[in-house]
Amino acid sequence: MAWCLQHLAPQVRWFMDPLPNLSADQCDVVSTILCRWSQIPFLGHRSHLARAEYLALRAVSGLAKIPAEHHTHALACLTLAKILDIRGDKKSAAHYFEMACILAPKVANANQQSRIWRKLASLAPANDARAFLDHADAVPGIGADVRVKNIETRRELGL
Repeated sequence: MAWCLQHLAPQVRWFMDPLPNLSADQCDVVSTILCRWSQIPFLGHRSHLARAEYLALRAVSGLAKIPAEHHTHALACLTLAKILDIRGDKKSAAHYFEMACILAPKVANANQQSRIWRKLASLAPANDARAFLDHADAVPGIGADVRVKNIETRRELGL
């Protein structure tokens, strides 16, 4: 029995803390990738979504002391909202979605603020998506590449 526990411990530790030295920003990036993988039929695996949720929660909790002007907090909230929505926890997903809505106007970098509004649009109900994309377009000082992404998102959402 002790032998089994000794040899299983590294695997359990990897599942619980797969990437122990990641920053909150890196946790958000990895959780976004794992969330996407969980939705690809031949790659999709519930463990990807579980790891994504764990890392997204770690990202959100790790950003509590970072100023609201930084874009990572809003993006991490949106990643977690998407994961919770996939899992069927609509109430918690709505909470993190609302947090991102509150944080979005405070983001200092124009391109990142527009990116957050665009991501809000992609997660919002269809009747609200247009308003979020209008916010994304209205951010002063956004780059041409960001405007193109906003247009592409409008097309993808059929707006």
